[in-house]
Amino acid sequence: MKMNCKFSKRSKAFRDGLKFLIDAEDFEKIKNESFCLTLKGYVYSGKNKLLHRMIMNAPDGMDVDHINGDKLDNRKSNLRICTRQENLMNVAKKKNNTSGFKGVCFDKQSQKFKAQIRIDGKQKFLGLFEKAEDAHEAYKKAAVKLHGEFHHF
Repeated sequence: MKMNCKFSKRSKAFRDGLKFLIDAEDFEKIKNESFCLTLKGYVYSGKNKLLHRMIMNAPDGMDVDHINGDKLDNRKSNLRICTRQENLMNVAKKKNNTSGFKGVCFDKQSQKFKAQIRIDGKQKFLGLFEKAEDAHEAYKKAAVKLHGEFHHF
């Protein structure tokens, strides 16, 4: 069972009417905490503890990934402990993306859409395509193969 939880009454998130999700079974862990949002949109307590790390009891040196990308959804079914590299695989397209697709940009020199993917900290070239949609399909195939369960398109 899930619970909608409110932020601290003095927080901007409360004034904006935002709520965050947790499993009902985790309420006891957090009931005495007061929560706000970080600048990056994560829920944290007044004691500077990130909610998703508290819920998963994450060990030092490991990340906690929000599977669906929603930082307000802190149910265990949406969280997984992972490495930093795995966590970075599950990020959305950047806000400054102009192609509309993750892993795709327009290559001015060739006048085509370039597909690329990051693996082991390095960009891997996937090809040049006439259409952005075709480049995105190449990215999606590579993401499933190289990022496995952490792929995100």
